[in-house]
Order: sequence, then C-alpha cells, then structure tokens
Amino acid sequence: MQSAYCSGNPIGNASSGASRRSFGVSALLSVSVRPRIAAMATPERIYRGSVRALSFAFLAIGLVILAITLANGGGPLSVGTLLGVAFVAVGAGRLWVSARMS
Repeated sequence: MQSAYCSGNPIGNASSGASRRSFGVSALLSVSVRPRIAAMATPERIYRGSVRALSFAFLAIGLVILAITLANGGGPLSVGTLLGVAFVAVGAGRLWVSARMS
C-alpha cells in the first residue's frame, strides 16, 4: 500500500479533487525553476565604477574642507584652503581622465 505522500495526493487516496496539484517527489524533481544567478559585471566595469566613486569622494571631501576652512575665517593661502583645492583638483582630474579613457 502506498503512503499518502507518495501517491501524489496530500489528503490520501481519495479520488475526488482530481485537479489537485501533485506534491510528490516526482513533482519536485520535474519543476524547472532553478535559482537565477545575475550576470557578473566585468572587472573593467567594476574598476571604472570604483574610480568614479572614489573621485566623487575626493570631490566631496575637498568641498567640505573648503567650506569648513572658509567658515572659520581661513584665508586663500591657509592650509585648509590649499588642501581643499588639492582634493577637489584630484577628484575632478580623476573624473576627467576616467571619462576620456572610456
């Protein structure tokens, strides 16, 4: 005698409900749903994205340094102003070079 699980009918061997879906092992094996794996980005694309992200980080840090220095009364040749301008220049330069390379 078959068990209720292997017969394909989860309620038992009752013949009523012929349209019920089979929950047996064969039904689980026949399902063609496989986990989908997303396409992985190429290393070049990852590199370009990281260069752009770091370039924007340099720009943001430079602008914050400039804003803080100028808010505290720093002059045009103060260390904060020079560092802020340097960070902004490095960030903008990296963005420009990465745009020219692609």
